[in-house]
Amino acid sequence: MTLSQRGIHFIGMGISGGKKGAFLGPSLMPGGEALGMDEELEAVQNELASAMQGQGDRELATLMALGGWLRTIEIVSGHLAGHYSAEGAALLRQPAVCNFFTARVGEMPARIQAAPLVVAIRDGLPQIQKLVSFSPDLPPSADDVRKLNEAAGGIIAAIAGKEK
Repeated sequence: MTLSQRGIHFIGMGISGGKKGAFLGPSLMPGGEALGMDEELEAVQNELASAMQGQGDRELATLMALGGWLRTIEIVSGHLAGHYSAEGAALLRQPAVCNFFTARVGEMPARIQAAPLVVAIRDGLPQIQKLVSFSPDLPPSADDVRKLNEAAGGIIAAIAGKEK
């Protein structure tokens, strides 16, 4: 019986890029079995959300989780834009996730909603919503995947303080 069959999954994390890479690029490069990666990502996200909510900062927890989701959408749609498949594009269907974040941002106090970054996020979510809310029977076209990548990338650039 393999370790994987026993429920033991491996992930590795290469670290590169030096000081500049830590701020400007993907300096952490995880790899390993998909199941192990999914489980670890979920555990880290849950721990992060729990820790932030424990500090009483629901808005920060929401914005951090939203940023992570948008970055994931950007990465996956970017890959699919260059290597399109209908099966892969179908994975981008996530209307409930977008609805959840849109509602949470809308519930934030007015002072937080007025912050320029939150305004940029709030203004960009309707386009994301449109692009992730396709029919389960009809995956998005390659052009729609590219549009989703651009929309998510635009919000991520705003979060990072870069123009896209």
